[in-house]
Amino acid sequence: MGRWSCRGIEPERDIQVRIFFFVNSISIFIVALFRFLMGEVAGAKADLEESVKIVPEFTQSLVKIASVHMEQGNPEAAFECFNKATEVDSENLNIYYHRGQGSLFFFFYFSRCS
Repeated sequence: MGRWSCRGIEPERDIQVRIFFFVNSISIFIVALFRFLMGEVAGAKADLEESVKIVPEFTQSLVKIASVHMEQGNPEAAFECFNKATEVDSENLNIYYHRGQGSLFFFFYFSRCS
Protein backbone atom coordinates (compact mmCIF):
# COMPACT_ATOMS: atom_id res chain seq x y z
CA MET A 1 0.00 0.00 0.00
CA GLY A 2 2.69 2.50 -0.83
CA ARG A 3 4.04 4.75 1.89
CA TRP A 4 0.91 4.26 3.97
CA SER A 5 1.92 0.71 4.93
CA CYS A 6 4.03 0.57 8.08
CA ARG A 7 4.47 -3.15 8.70
CA GLY A 8 7.50 -4.13 10.73
CA ILE A 9 7.40 -1.00 12.87
CA GLU A 10 6.50 -1.18 16.56
CA PRO A 11 2.77 -0.52 17.14
CA GLU A 12 3.11 2.89 18.81
CA ARG A 13 5.44 4.17 16.09
CA ASP A 14 3.19 2.62 13.43
CA ILE A 15 0.27 4.75 14.64
CA GLN A 16 2.43 7.88 14.66
CA VAL A 17 3.63 7.25 11.11
CA ARG A 18 0.10 6.56 9.84
CA ILE A 19 -1.19 9.76 11.45
CA PHE A 20 1.67 11.75 9.92
CA PHE A 21 0.95 10.46 6.41
CA PHE A 22 -2.81 10.95 6.78
CA VAL A 23 -2.44 14.54 8.04
CA ASN A 24 0.02 15.25 5.23
CA SER A 25 -2.45 13.87 2.68
CA ILE A 26 -5.29 15.96 4.12
CA SER A 27 -3.21 19.14 4.04
CA ILE A 28 -2.32 18.57 0.39
CA PHE A 29 -6.01 17.87 -0.29
CA ILE A 30 -7.03 21.19 1.29
CA VAL A 31 -4.47 23.11 -0.77
CA ALA A 32 -5.81 21.35 -3.87
CA LEU A 33 -9.38 22.38 -3.01
CA PHE A 34 -8.39 26.03 -2.83
CA ARG A 35 -6.45 25.76 -6.08
CA PHE A 36 -9.47 24.18 -7.76
CA LEU A 37 -11.77 26.92 -6.48
CA MET A 38 -9.33 29.57 -7.70
CA GLY A 39 -9.34 28.04 -11.19
CA GLU A 40 -5.89 26.44 -11.04
CA VAL A 41 -7.22 23.10 -12.27
CA ALA A 42 -3.89 21.57 -13.37
CA GLY A 43 -2.21 22.41 -10.06
CA ALA A 44 -5.17 21.09 -8.10
CA LYS A 45 -5.09 17.83 -10.04
CA ALA A 46 -1.36 17.39 -9.36
CA ASP A 47 -1.89 18.01 -5.64
CA LEU A 48 -4.80 15.58 -5.49
CA GLU A 49 -2.78 12.88 -7.24
CA GLU A 50 0.03 13.43 -4.71
CA SER A 51 -2.50 13.08 -1.90
CA VAL A 52 -3.61 9.71 -3.32
CA LYS A 53 0.01 8.57 -3.63
CA ILE A 54 0.55 9.26 0.06
CA VAL A 55 -2.70 7.65 1.28
CA PRO A 56 -4.40 5.54 -1.44
CA GLU A 57 -7.39 4.96 0.88
CA PHE A 58 -8.27 8.67 1.04
CA THR A 59 -11.37 8.57 -1.15
CA GLN A 60 -12.03 12.31 -0.92
CA SER A 61 -9.00 12.95 -3.13
CA LEU A 62 -10.26 10.43 -5.69
CA VAL A 63 -13.68 12.11 -5.70
CA LYS A 64 -12.12 15.53 -6.23
CA ILE A 65 -9.92 14.19 -9.04
CA ALA A 66 -13.16 13.05 -10.65
CA SER A 67 -14.50 16.60 -10.22
CA VAL A 68 -11.41 17.91 -11.99
CA HIS A 69 -12.06 15.53 -14.87
CA MET A 70 -15.67 16.72 -15.02
CA GLU A 71 -14.47 20.32 -15.12
CA GLN A 72 -12.20 19.38 -18.01
CA GLY A 73 -15.09 17.68 -19.87
CA ASN A 74 -13.72 14.16 -19.52
CA PRO A 75 -16.56 12.00 -18.19
CA GLU A 76 -14.81 8.67 -18.84
CA ALA A 77 -11.87 9.58 -16.60
CA ALA A 78 -14.23 11.05 -13.99
CA PHE A 79 -16.23 7.86 -13.70
CA GLU A 80 -13.02 5.80 -13.56
CA CYS A 81 -12.06 7.83 -10.47
CA PHE A 82 -15.48 7.26 -8.96
CA ASN A 83 -15.09 3.52 -9.56
CA LYS A 84 -11.64 3.53 -7.89
CA ALA A 85 -13.10 5.38 -4.91
CA THR A 86 -15.93 2.85 -4.68
CA GLU A 87 -13.40 -0.01 -4.69
CA VAL A 88 -11.59 1.62 -1.77
CA ASP A 89 -14.70 2.48 0.30
CA SER A 90 -18.05 1.37 -1.08
CA GLU A 91 -19.86 2.82 1.97
CA ASN A 92 -18.72 6.42 1.43
CA LEU A 93 -21.90 8.23 0.43
CA ASN A 94 -19.98 11.25 -0.86
CA ILE A 95 -18.80 9.14 -3.81
CA TYR A 96 -22.36 8.37 -4.91
CA TYR A 97 -23.51 11.96 -4.35
CA HIS A 98 -20.81 13.38 -6.63
CA ARG A 99 -21.21 10.56 -9.15
CA GLY A 100 -24.91 11.44 -9.34
CA GLN A 101 -24.10 15.10 -9.86
CA GLY A 102 -21.68 14.16 -12.63
CA SER A 103 -24.22 11.90 -14.29
CA LEU A 104 -26.87 14.62 -14.27
CA PHE A 105 -24.45 17.27 -15.48
CA PHE A 106 -23.19 15.22 -18.42
CA PHE A 107 -26.68 13.96 -19.28
CA PHE A 108 -28.09 17.49 -19.51
CA TYR A 109 -24.96 18.91 -21.13
CA PHE A 110 -24.83 16.33 -23.89
CA SER A 111 -28.60 16.27 -24.42
CA ARG A 112 -28.53 20.02 -25.11
CA CYS A 113 -25.63 19.65 -27.53
CA SER A 114 -27.38 17.13 -29.74
